[in-house]
Parts: sequence; C-alpha cells; structure tokens
Amino acid sequence: MGESVKLRAVLLIAAASLVANIVMWNISVNREGPHAKKEISTRQYTTENTDSPKQQANKSTVAESSSSALCTDCNNAMSTQDNLLLEHVDKKDYRALAADLAKLGLPDSMVKMLVYSYLSGAESAEQDKNDSYWQPISRNPADSTTELLQSNAQKREQLLLIFGEGIKDDPQFYSLFRPFQKTLGYLSSDKQVKLQELQLTAITNAKPQSPTELEHDIESTLGAEDYYEYQLRESPLAKQLQQELSAFKYSEQDYRELYRIKRESRQQLQDAEGSPIQSYQLSGADFGLNGIKQPENSAEEDAIRAYLGEERYREYTLAKQPDFRRMLSVTDANGVDRNNSMIAYEVLDRARTQMVKLHQNTGLNPDQKNYQVNQLLSDTNVELSTVVGESIAEQLVSEVLDGPKLYRN
Repeated sequence: MGESVKLRAVLLIAAASLVANIVMWNISVNREGPHAKKEISTRQYTTENTDSPKQQANKSTVAESSSSALCTDCNNAMSTQDNLLLEHVDKKDYRALAADLAKLGLPDSMVKMLVYSYLSGAESAEQDKNDSYWQPISRNPADSTTELLQSNAQKREQLLLIFGEGIKDDPQFYSLFRPFQKTLGYLSSDKQVKLQELQLTAITNAKPQSPTELEHDIESTLGAEDYYEYQLRESPLAKQLQQELSAFKYSEQDYRELYRIKRESRQQLQDAEGSPIQSYQLSGADFGLNGIKQPENSAEEDAIRAYLGEERYREYTLAKQPDFRRMLSVTDANGVDRNNSMIAYEVLDRARTQMVKLHQNTGLNPDQKNYQVNQLLSDTNVELSTVVGESIAEQLVSEVLDGPKLYRN
C-alpha cells in the first residue's frame, strides 16, 4: 500500500509537470500571437484596447471559465492515467508501466529511473514485511551478500526485458550492469557482472576460495586477453609497479613494457620454484619504501636497462630510493624543474655518504662527530642554495638529511 501511495505521488508530479508545460506553452503562444499573426490595422488595435471596463470584465470571465474547464479536463485525464499506471503496478506489468509512462511524454531516462525506483521500492517493502521490530536482527554477511547478488540479478533481468540490451550501456545503471566501469571499463557488461559475482561469492562460501583458486576462475571467465589486461590493473605485481614508479616519469607504454618484463621474470621463477605469482604477499619492503635494498634479479634489471636506456634507467633506480622520493616531494611542491632536482640530489647523496662515514669513524668522539655533522649540514645547505634557493635548500637538508635520522648512531 505504501509503495502505491509513493508511486501515485511520483506519477502525479510527473503528470502535473507535463500538463503545466502544456498550459505554459499555450499561454506563451497566446502572448506571442500578435507577433506571429499578420499585422492588424490601427483601427482594430484601438478598438481591441479601448473596451469598456464592463467588456474587459466579461472577457476575463470567459477566459477564467476556459481555464477552469481545461484544469478539469487535465485532472480527469490525470486521474484516469494514474489509475491505469497503478493497475500496471499491482499486476507487476513493468513493461506496460514503462510504455504508458513514455506516452506521458517523459524522457527515456526518467522512465527508466521511475521503473527502477519502483522495483527497488517493492523489494524494500517485501523486506520490511519480514522484519520483526521487537526482536534483535542478526544478519549473516554471507546471506546479505547472496541476497544482494540475487536482487541485482532480478533487477537486471526485469530491466533487460523492458528496455533491451541498450540499458547495459546506460551510465545511470552502471552499478548494476558495469560495476567495475571506472577501473575495468574495457570489459563487457557480462564479464564485469560475472567478475563481481566471483569476487563476492569467493568470500561468502562455506569454504572460502584461496587466492589461487579465485584467480583460476577469473582467468577462465575473462579469457586470456582480458585476463592479461585485468592483471595489468589489479594484480599485486601491478600495484607494486605503480608504487615503484610513483616518483618516475613514465608513459603508458613504459608501464606496459616494464610490467611485461617483470611478469615474465616472475613466471620464470614460478616455473623454477612452483610459487604462484598471484599469491605473493607484498610489503613495504617489496615496494622499496622502507630503506631496505631489494634483492635484484640481474636478468630482469638488464632487460629494464635495455628498454629504458642508461639515463632513464638511472632515474628509474633512483626513484625507488626513499631519500630520492623525499627530495622530489619537496622540489616538486616548490616548482623546481627536474634537472635542478637531479643536481640537488647529487649534492644530497654526496652529503649522505660523508655523513655515514663520519658516524662510522671510530677515531672521533661524540662531540667531534656532532660538530662535523653540523658543519656538513651547513655546507650542504650553502651548496644547495645555489641550485634551488635558500628556503628550499633548508627544507631539503631538514627533511632529507637531518630529519629522517636514518644515518645517526
């Protein structure tokens, strides 16, 4: 009953809006009439605009009567149409409901949303009937997920029956037909829906799937080509590479080629060790973010160097270093160009090497070490000032050399 009242209100508003537009159009035409018609004579104009007050009052009464009759006809039409639409709702004849909504002159997008709103509202009403407010409600996450999948499947089925295959590409319904559109837009609607079902059911089964089992199912569903594109975006290796390249200037082609090199390298390791690539557990150390030097695969590094060239390979290796990342965060924020940033890093790198040697020098007592370290910081500040300016130089020394205290004993 509540849903019928809700739908009645929506339909009345839509119909009233349509009628109001018609009335306003008629008024507009009447107002523009003198301009649209052929010119009238001066005598006609004088006669029409010099009626007595009594004559004008009579004309006003006639106009009001016509308007009243129009409103009565509109109300009757709205009432008849409203009852017909509600009859479709009661019978759950959504196709007929959509057709009659379209006959009202509503835009296609509004017709679709009205039908979808009713489908959702009817579902909510059914769920409300089953809830006992006086009892605690305990929902099993697995049951909720299953119900969500079933609900979405039923809505898709109804919408496809009414509006056809084209609705799959309607942005209003991406959440139903293209749930991964933002990240996996290259996938068809059917594959996106199936992928969502696989991922959700993998964690709601009585016996959850392992990552390896899930990956096999996803690969089987997507096919070789689409699965490769999926891994380019969503695999742990892809996430690792994106983090690794965050401080490196690269193109899409660079990303795809570096991913290919790393993937092939790991596949060779998999063949040798039998460890599935997709199940690797990655940490900050794997991303080169914790100041821990990663073990290098010489064949992989040689292939990357061959692709990037010596100069860009050097930038690529630097971009994985914590100090270089901290330096870039400062210089980029202050608008320093990349060439000067690279020069600044050379200065910082030399200072860092000297700082490490000072701390390892057993011939110096603590006071002597602190004095020489402070002098080194001061000299580095002066040298950096000639490259990036005084304020940025102070910030670099503070945040890259002195602040992290990575090389203090």
